[in-house]
Amino acid sequence: MGIREKKIAEHNKTFKIRDICSLCETVMNTVPPTLWENSVNHVEKIEVEYRGSDYRMDMIMKMEPLIMNVLEDDSSYEEPSEEPSVELRLRLKKNFPSFIESNFHHRE
Repeated sequence: MGIREKKIAEHNKTFKIRDICSLCETVMNTVPPTLWENSVNHVEKIEVEYRGSDYRMDMIMKMEPLIMNVLEDDSSYEEPSEEPSVELRLRLKKNFPSFIESNFHHRE
């Protein structure tokens, strides 16, 4: 619960909507500008983080499926005969450059 909500809860004795609205207005008018600024900055920071995670998740969802061998004996494993599509390689390189460079090498 935030500072404003705590103040409203502390002073709410009647639990009537009109009284709560009046308390809200009173409390909102007493909040120092620096507290408002800090609250707004905090919300903006969280919005940026969410947008970034949404973008990354969208990129992951658009990728081709990953098939993993879960068998204990992997002696029957064969390297894929086809190269990933140019489009997929470009998308991966654009969205995950450091991961791609450190984990995958172009097959000659």
